[in-house]
Amino acid sequence: MNERERLRKISIFMLNVIKTDHCWFWKGSVRPDGYGSSGIRGVTQTAHRTAWILMRGPIAAGLVVCHTCDNRRCVNPAHLYIGTVMQNVRDAWNRDRYPARTGTRNGHAKLTEGDVLMMRADRETSHAEYARRFAITREAIRYARIGRTWPHLSDTPR
Repeated sequence: MNERERLRKISIFMLNVIKTDHCWFWKGSVRPDGYGSSGIRGVTQTAHRTAWILMRGPIAAGLVVCHTCDNRRCVNPAHLYIGTVMQNVRDAWNRDRYPARTGTRNGHAKLTEGDVLMMRADRETSHAEYARRFAITREAIRYARIGRTWPHLSDTPR
């Protein structure tokens, strides 16, 4: 795309942007995951990716556009950087943005914090009995009871 076409596309793109002193909020279409949705050259993609391409240039294959501001709808190029998926995951983890996987916040959890605390306090009932009661493996019960899983609970044995 030539410079004139790029500037025209930027001006059209910016019609869907609300600029603040910090973030530039995408006011156009938003995907279910909270990221803005935009298109360039007939390809729909995240709005922050479109912003990068229009204002900074192409993105090498296998790389992603990451945010420094933790705002999924931000398209401010000063808040964006190019990285690998692993860098993006590490960044999210370091900023406490990564989806929590502990306890009942894990979508696969079959137990609750209360269940685990109760089992840990109960020295009489076997792992097998709890496994039948909760319809999970004895190993999962044992791991929960000894603190290998659910380690965030305060009574975890050491």
